[in-house]
Amino acid sequence: NNYFYNALNSSPFTKYFGRLDWDITSTNRLTISDTQRDSPAVQNEWDICPIGCDNVDTDSNNSQITDVWNISPSAINEARVGFTDQLNYYVDSTLNQGFPTKLGWKFAKADQFPTLSLSGNCCFNLAPNVNAVQKEMVFDFSDVATLIRGKHILHFGGELLIYRTDTTTWGNINAGTFGFTGQYTQSTVGDSTTGLGYADFLLGQSQSWNALVAPEYGPRAKNPQMFVQDDFKIRPNLTLNLGVRYQIMTGWREVKNNISAFDPTVVNPATGTDGAIWYAATHANGR
Repeated sequence: NNYFYNALNSSPFTKYFGRLDWDITSTNRLTISDTQRDSPAVQNEWDICPIGCDNVDTDSNNSQITDVWNISPSAINEARVGFTDQLNYYVDSTLNQGFPTKLGWKFAKADQFPTLSLSGNCCFNLAPNVNAVQKEMVFDFSDVATLIRGKHILHFGGELLIYRTDTTTWGNINAGTFGFTGQYTQSTVGDSTTGLGYADFLLGQSQSWNALVAPEYGPRAKNPQMFVQDDFKIRPNLTLNLGVRYQIMTGWREVKNNISAFDPTVVNPATGTDGAIWYAATHANGR
């Protein structure tokens, strides 16, 4: 209980930015910009690498192309394409290092060090770090036209947002979890609280074992929207801003039908009562 240490961690950071402005003609300008950052890191939690350590990399990008065209002194069109993403990579240092074989464990769900959960207040819980890949992307297409007609400045246009995520979910790669509760070192039969989880661990006697391996998940969504706006200058010191906007929230779908939800209107086939889980592959709401 008196052991103290400072775990070494590495966290470099790199960021890039670039911009290009091109006057295609005297009335048409193209602007391209891109911002990118990369922050690879080595995370060390218990100072006993490779256990409790992992390699992390977060890479993000924000870029856009904009075309502004002055069609006439009273008409302007602005078209834009944008892209934003964030890529998260977490790789546990024990992955593919043969730890299940070294431990003599035949039922591992992945080639990785398992999680050791010890009950009681004397000890520790030892676990590998997270294994995950998560890629989030947004595509943005928009066009806005501006017309000047006397006292009216009219703006109208639309936008389409496309959301895409590809992930193995946090903790998808999971060899398994061992529970040591004091079951095998109890001094009173039937009362595991009289035993010690750490003593069970030293004897190699686990009380439980479980593993959860989640499927890959790829949600998608498309949200279109459009608007009309009128800046009406009634007097030199009075302007009305009038407008209407319409947005459509299409909802999420999943590329492999790995999606479900509770619906109180669906009949549960096991009980014949309302309220059940529907799955995308078998129910219209999931498509």
